[in-house]
Amino acid sequence: MRDPRPKVSVVIPCFNRGPYLDDAVSSCVEAYAGPLEVVVVDDGSTDPRTEGYLRALRSLPCELKIVRQENSGPARARNVGLSHCTGEFIQYLDSDDLLLRNKIEHQLRHLEVSPDVDVSVCDYWLCDDDRIAFDPSSRSISPFALTLGDFLFRWERGFTIPIHAALFRRSALGAAPQWPEIVRGKEDWLFWVRLKLRGVQLAFLPLRLCVYRLHPNNMTREWLAMGLDFLRAAREIDGWTAGQQPEFMRESMRWFVEFYADGAHRLPRMAPAADPAPAAERPVIQAAAIPGSPRADTDDAVRSAAASVSVVVPVFNHASYLRRCVLSAHRQTLAPREIICVDDGSTDPAVRPTLEALAAEIPELRLHWSDRNQGISAIQNLGVALATGEFVAFLDCDDFLAPSAIEEVSRAIARHSDVDYFFTDRFEVDPEDRLVRRAVYGGYPQHHSLDRRSHHENLLDAMIASHLKVIRRGKIAEVGGFDARTSGVQDWDLALKISEVGKLHYIPEPVYFHRVHAGSVTLGRRVMMFRLTNEVRRRHQALRAGKAPGFDPRCAGIPSLRRLVETRAQLAQSREWNAGEQLWTDPGAGLAISSGPRPAREAYRVWTSWPASVFLLSPGAPIETLAFLREFNSYFDLVVCADEGQWGALHRYMWDPRALQLGDELATSLAEDAGAPPRRASG
Repeated sequence: MRDPRPKVSVVIPCFNRGPYLDDAVSSCVEAYAGPLEVVVVDDGSTDPRTEGYLRALRSLPCELKIVRQENSGPARARNVGLSHCTGEFIQYLDSDDLLLRNKIEHQLRHLEVSPDVDVSVCDYWLCDDDRIAFDPSSRSISPFALTLGDFLFRWERGFTIPIHAALFRRSALGAAPQWPEIVRGKEDWLFWVRLKLRGVQLAFLPLRLCVYRLHPNNMTREWLAMGLDFLRAAREIDGWTAGQQPEFMRESMRWFVEFYADGAHRLPRMAPAADPAPAAERPVIQAAAIPGSPRADTDDAVRSAAASVSVVVPVFNHASYLRRCVLSAHRQTLAPREIICVDDGSTDPAVRPTLEALAAEIPELRLHWSDRNQGISAIQNLGVALATGEFVAFLDCDDFLAPSAIEEVSRAIARHSDVDYFFTDRFEVDPEDRLVRRAVYGGYPQHHSLDRRSHHENLLDAMIASHLKVIRRGKIAEVGGFDARTSGVQDWDLALKISEVGKLHYIPEPVYFHRVHAGSVTLGRRVMMFRLTNEVRRRHQALRAGKAPGFDPRCAGIPSLRRLVETRAQLAQSREWNAGEQLWTDPGAGLAISSGPRPAREAYRVWTSWPASVFLLSPGAPIETLAFLREFNSYFDLVVCADEGQWGALHRYMWDPRALQLGDELATSLAEDAGAPPRRASG
């Protein structure tokens, strides 16, 4: 049956901001449950990763169109995007910003009750690049009447409308290209003024329904060029008004001098991230020139164990680090059985000659080439299939081993014949091989030295069993190998699976050197890693507890929860409120409600003890609480936000997007109960 709701088209231009695209497009899905068309215009991106980011968008539940053009600027990209739209309403969105829950729904209702209005304009939040600190107070559209005078004389001077704050009737935009392709920096100002001069009617909706992301130093970049674009746009507008606004150019020149010529030095600048120590003071880890000698007490059992270890190196680019990586596996005090390098369709042309030269030097080195990029999980599984040793040691292609690495693990293998998974500490080094820090117990020493729990218990909280990982090959096969659905946290997922059927052993020696690349983990990838972490943990915690892992919409409909959302003061007044644990319980409803962070093991205990576990965010909850929920939201069946800013901070971090709700949504029946079409899931 045809959906009776109107179709909405979203236009998203993108130039080299692929890491933000998942945030942007998935937010559109959350903003509207009706027919949705998303047109992403790749404006000639030069980042080679862009294609992968665009391809990943196809898994999102919306009608997606990807349009490519030579780099021509955002105005041209929006015009081209609009030409591909088929919706009755148009939503523009920059690739690094996002819409909040039900944004389009609210504005459609606004336009429905105001048939003479062409454009609904909402208010917006400012947030930092990490999307965790939200500020509603510094800017607002509400004091302005959206008159032509506001656009001419107040633009940038306290008044700005981010383009994604608006929802347009398609009929109001006309057939001709609406975005003036004269400048690249102030095209939005020209766009709005042109609409006002055409008599398009705007109306303000007093809700904050979208997010404008501020990047570090993004205001100071190409400052003079932005000022010159402002002047060019002003001259264009002056021509459009045909002298009817005689003060316009004078005021525009005054703003240019005050803000662009004299004001740049007053702009806030982000301080660089603190370095653990100046690079010059950190020691450089020298490569071993020749194989060392094993310890004097090395016996046949240890030597035999070393001969049972196959070293698998998944390779994708990083040619400059490959030689040190492979030679470190070769120059061991006890040689491994073999070294297997599996190339995952590297695009760096230096990879093949580097590996072939190494194979000519190292008899135990075996090479395998994939004709296409398959992803880390598939390549690790292939490496395991090619290995002949009883154990497999995994070495990343930009990392390297200490000369005694295989010997240390072989001693443990010889002593612990019942263990299936060995892991060590690691040193972290920078791209120039300078020491950064020692990471103990996977980098989570508190789980080992303070909690004194088993590895099996600690693994549910974090990936403590990493670097160097040496795993029994048969046990990898027994648990089904690496899961491609978890690529990015596939090592942790494998460790969790093995911990259910096998035994783990920790070797407190830093025999692995893990290279930390500055800026190598993009924001988009970080969001994905947190989300995958919660998805994986949810499956495994459910397995351990014997509970269903999926989202149960009934927990949002518990009457006592809805009452608490409406009147949060009931928490403090209730006899069942435990202030020390920040926990409210309703035995009749089988409900436990947390309102503050707690140790992960306690969150797991509450989740296993109650049919429904909910986290109720307080208004103004600190960033530390949001950070806790980003990492451990799998321990809650539902997270209820006090406002849209909190929702924006947690969007795409959740183990299930339906498990993130706004408080006012719980005050009414679920959409399914009301007979409305169900909201689609976004991930």
